[in-house]
Amino acid sequence: MQSAGLSLLQPKLTIYAEDKTTVLGTTNGLGQYGSTLSLTVNGISTGDWFYIKVEGAAANVFGLGAYGLTLDIGATTSPVIPLPNTTLANGSPLLGGGSIPDTFDPANVIATDAPPVPTIAVSGNKPTQLSLVGTAQAGTTITIYENGLAIGSASVDADGRWTYRLPRKIAKGVHLFTAAASSESGAISGQSAVQIVTIRGKIRNR
Repeated sequence: MQSAGLSLLQPKLTIYAEDKTTVLGTTNGLGQYGSTLSLTVNGISTGDWFYIKVEGAAANVFGLGAYGLTLDIGATTSPVIPLPNTTLANGSPLLGGGSIPDTFDPANVIATDAPPVPTIAVSGNKPTQLSLVGTAQAGTTITIYENGLAIGSASVDADGRWTYRLPRKIAKGVHLFTAAASSESGAISGQSAVQIVTIRGKIRNR
């Protein structure tokens, strides 16, 4: 089970026997903002039944997100899950779980020449005047994500710096921001570390 490169989901994977009660193995990525999990069941015989359960390991926004799941029977290498270069909304309101499409346009697969992962930080000390700033490879374009959804973009200047001004009104609650860099060829980096902004009071426009 893989959420790394697909979302910030902290995944959990469990395999049950035919009775749907006996747990043959379980693992989770709690505390990891996108991870890859694997489980192995030995001694399989023809006609055996197994049930695989995937879910979020976290009881917050990190319990939501896209993931991919592969199954391999035998000694061969497990299939590779291709990574798209876009993050799409998972419904409104957001729903748990989800999956990647069955097929991918080759143009949307991350290239081997993907730019380095950008840095991200919060600038400003007033809720109505916050910006996201960071560094990245010069000439790339930064896509900014809030709670896993793309909200805007910024260009990286010749000095390798970028700035994105958040909307003047930021809703009350917890906002999780990340960024990814894309090159002119369309290759996209992995997502940056998470910046958490918590708004507790009522925000009014000036």
